[in-house]
Parts: sequence; structure tokens; C-alpha cells
Amino acid sequence: MSEPESKPPSQPLAERFKLFESINDVAISQTVEPDPLALKEGADLNKDYPESLSSVQQARDKAEIEQLSEGTRQTKLVNKARLIILASLFFIIALWIVSVVLLIIMVGFGIWGFTLSDKVIMTYVTTTTASVFGLFHIAARWLFSKD
Repeated sequence: MSEPESKPPSQPLAERFKLFESINDVAISQTVEPDPLALKEGADLNKDYPESLSSVQQARDKAEIEQLSEGTRQTKLVNKARLIILASLFFIIALWIVSVVLLIIMVGFGIWGFTLSDKVIMTYVTTTTASVFGLFHIAARWLFSKD
């Protein structure tokens, strides 16, 4: 199977030439701005950077420094918040432990006639100990997270 022959163009040659000239005029009329990163003719290649590259590099370095300083500032804020929360958590855990010790001393020596059943004391000591360890575990995982 052979391909059919192409038909001769229906437009005369002069019309096509006129069309190409108008396309060429439009292309020439559109100005192209030079690339600021392109090397200028006769540029000294021994320089580290051409002037335009140097300004771009300086802008990039400045942006990178700003980004790093913002990251450092946020890290400092997070660390301050962690220290405040850690101090508060330590205070709460210390109060819990002191309350357990005081309860046992008061029940053991019968101070001011204070008495509780053995089941109540065991429940209080067990739940308090579990809460302290659980809270400490949660805080430790948050303080020493992989992030």
C-alpha cells in the first residue's frame, strides 16, 4: 500500500510569502530581555561570579540565613515551653508522692484519729503510682521525641 500523493498547495506562493513576512515582523518586534545570569561578552571568567550571579547568590544566602535564624528562634521557644512544662510536671509529681507518704504516715500512726480501710489505701497508692509513672512516661516521650 502506497501513500497517496500530497495535493499541491491551494494558496499561491506570493500569499504564503506575505504570511511568512508578517510572522517574521511580529517575531522581530517582540523584544527579549537578556538573561541576567548569562555571561556577558568579554566577561572575565577568572572571577568567582559575574556581578548578576553574585547578587543572586547574596540574595539566596540572605534568605537561607533568615530561614535558619527563624528555625533557631522557634527551637528556643519550644525549649522554653518544654522547661516550663517539665518544672510544672515535676512539681505535680512531687506533690503526689508527698500526699502518698503523708497518707500512709497519718493512717499508720493514727494522727488526729485518721483511719482508712486497707482497700482504700491500696487503691490510692496503686492509682497514684500508676498515674505518676504514666505522666512521667508521656512527658519523657514528648521531651525526648525523635523530632
